[in-house]
Amino acid sequence: MYRVHDGHPLQIGGPRQYLADEHLPFEKLQTWHKVYLQQKAYHDHTTPLPSQTLNVCPPNPDWLKGRYDAAFVNIDDMAKWPLSGLEGHAVCELRLIFRPIPPRGQPATWWSDMFLVYTTQFDLRARDPITGMFSLKRSTRSSGIAMGDVFPLTQLRALAPIVPKFGAVADVRLTSRTSSSYSTHFYLNHFFERELFYAIK
Repeated sequence: MYRVHDGHPLQIGGPRQYLADEHLPFEKLQTWHKVYLQQKAYHDHTTPLPSQTLNVCPPNPDWLKGRYDAAFVNIDDMAKWPLSGLEGHAVCELRLIFRPIPPRGQPATWWSDMFLVYTTQFDLRARDPITGMFSLKRSTRSSGIAMGDVFPLTQLRALAPIVPKFGAVADVRLTSRTSSSYSTHFYLNHFFERELFYAIK
């Protein structure tokens, strides 16, 4: 929590060690299942584009593995989306949007109005020579656990349309609603819409 206070974009961090008796100054979280983002046109910074909906839904009868969209996250305050493209930005899967709630009876603190997002990361690989799209791989620690981090919600920039990379043999578990959950390798589909194509051309 304390590393989000200086106002600078957070970079993706490595593993952090905590003491066994580490104390969190809150007991409850308020959560959301979607967020709307709106950006400006690549060639005209005065023109707002239609808003984009990013979903962060836990498992439910319609989405048995949950629905977790990917997004571009700013990790360098010198980089400006969309002009900087991928420079200074990471591709992350959104897993939880939340706000810590101070204990009842305690005064509000600097973090009580801070909206945060927990993400898991993708490693950016080279462009595929056939499709022209960048390849992505889920980031994992040596233990195989997904590498995650917490960012202020204000560091989200845009929807990142990812497409699973299918191997030679089809995975029978894959459907339109489970493909991202069971896949580890993806393409970053910058052909998804014109403004994104300009940013990552």
